[in-house]
Amino acid sequence: MIVDDYVITYLESLAGLGFKIFFISNSPVKKEYQDLLIATIPNCSIVERDNQDGDFAAWKWWMDHNIIPENTDNLLLTNDSFYGPLFPLESIIERMQARTDIDFWGLTDSYQQRWYVQSYFLWLTRKVFVSDSFERL
Repeated sequence: MIVDDYVITYLESLAGLGFKIFFISNSPVKKEYQDLLIATIPNCSIVERDNQDGDFAAWKWWMDHNIIPENTDNLLLTNDSFYGPLFPLESIIERMQARTDIDFWGLTDSYQQRWYVQSYFLWLTRKVFVSDSFERL
């Protein structure tokens, strides 16, 4: 698998905001792209797993393997269908961090077939990602 330039740009942006990057791939990542990720994104962790199910399956796999640091208060789940950023994400992240009364954020919702929050950019507080409900996903 290759890692497109826009993905590197996006991950650099998130790392620049203080996020630790956990790069989960559902297929083998070519060595040159692994090297690029490690050289470009500070503290980037790369894991390859079998291609089973979608985004939530990969994220749940990561959590089930206790790879999320114990002191994590907020978790940003995102994927490579996010093209950008087209503008700095800092104000969005600051707003998410400031609103301690909201435990779950998404950038976009949709009414395609039924209402749902799109999974390409989800912000979860610890209350959500350690909950029994989330565990059952």
